[in-house]
Amino acid sequence: MSVQAALEPLGRLGRTPVSGHVTIFEEVLTGLEAVLASVDEPAEPAEPAEPAEPTEPTEPTVPAAAGRPASGVEAAR
Repeated sequence: MSVQAALEPLGRLGRTPVSGHVTIFEEVLTGLEAVLASVDEPAEPAEPAEPAEPTEPTEPTVPAAAGRPASGVEAAR
């Protein structure tokens, strides 16, 4: 059960007489207790992730501005 499912009975409050609200709150409480109890249960082991494929390292490239040398050094005039 999820928290969302445990809270669903609250949607009935508007159309239920006030005298019936306690029953709804008890239902929600029971559901939330079940959710909390399931947190303590051991999770199933996750599948081991496949190793990523190695990639070749690449050199960073910086495009040269139009009309300027790639090194950023301006030519002597």
